[in-house]
Amino acid sequence: MFDFSFFQKNSIFELSETELKKALEEVSAKFTSQRSEIGDYTASSKLVSAYNQFYVPTNIPKFNFLISQINDQKYLEEFLSKPVIDIGSGPGTYLLAWYEYCCHLKIEFPEMCAVDTSHLMLEQLNKNFSKLKIKPTTFKYIPKKHFYNVIFGNSINEMSRENVESIIDEITPQNIFIVEPGTKESFKKVLGIRNWLLSKNYSIVYPCPHSLECPLSVGENWCHQVLKTSHDNQLERLSQLIKKDRRNMPLIGQIYSKVKEKHTSFQVIRILLETKFSFEFEVCTNSGGIEIFEVQKRTLSKEQIKSIRMLSWGVKLEFKKIKILGEKRHRVCLINF
Repeated sequence: MFDFSFFQKNSIFELSETELKKALEEVSAKFTSQRSEIGDYTASSKLVSAYNQFYVPTNIPKFNFLISQINDQKYLEEFLSKPVIDIGSGPGTYLLAWYEYCCHLKIEFPEMCAVDTSHLMLEQLNKNFSKLKIKPTTFKYIPKKHFYNVIFGNSINEMSRENVESIIDEITPQNIFIVEPGTKESFKKVLGIRNWLLSKNYSIVYPCPHSLECPLSVGENWCHQVLKTSHDNQLERLSQLIKKDRRNMPLIGQIYSKVKEKHTSFQVIRILLETKFSFEFEVCTNSGGIEIFEVQKRTLSKEQIKSIRMLSWGVKLEFKKIKILGEKRHRVCLINF
């Protein structure tokens, strides 16, 4: 539904391809080498438009990926139809994703609210939603109101942990969606929030298959997802022009709920190795540990082998242990794959 042409047509400032490339290079620099100036781009209509045309359509699949990891269809449809507020909404990336998913499931659109301190971002959000069936209510400050769902989309990394916790205490949401950059720094901050949310009786819907202490909370290890996807031709061309890989996107994605989720899956942290005979997965188990699972290729079809090579890190899969290969190493088979 939302491709490059949609965002090009709805951007608040018209840009030629040359101008768009230059503007995206400037935005990218603020995300990396000029991190101290990250907020500056939200004050420029050119840079907001560039962000809208490139980062919004390539970030939407991150939300779709997180939602796809929820197994309970009834639970999924129920919470998607309830009021949602997006903290640090930008031009509405994850509210657009929410809207699109409601269209896909053919369920009623919920009340939507967006909070952002940039008036240009909110102007861009309104433009994006101008011809859709619902228009979010926008705020510069968080309204004192309960919301069933809250989204933190690339905003926690720009806030203090205390601020995030204060917002959650104020809104008292049933469900919390977190999408942050896939960096070690983001993982450490979100890990602290994870522990706090567990103390507040939230359950982890995704990614953890348990509510125990994170086994990657010490040392240099850290947990993130890598979404493997593709985009329309214009976005692929733009990615090449600015040398930004948006087919393999690291992220920290998490979902919490007051509803207790029954976990039966293993979470694939990463695919470690492919040999001539097997694949090796590093997985987080529902007993709270990290193990290595080996899947022999002779147990897989050609289509399954192809699918594994395209598998995003962070997916939930079902395995059956067959043989102990060593300490925390098992030969397994995939179930329902």
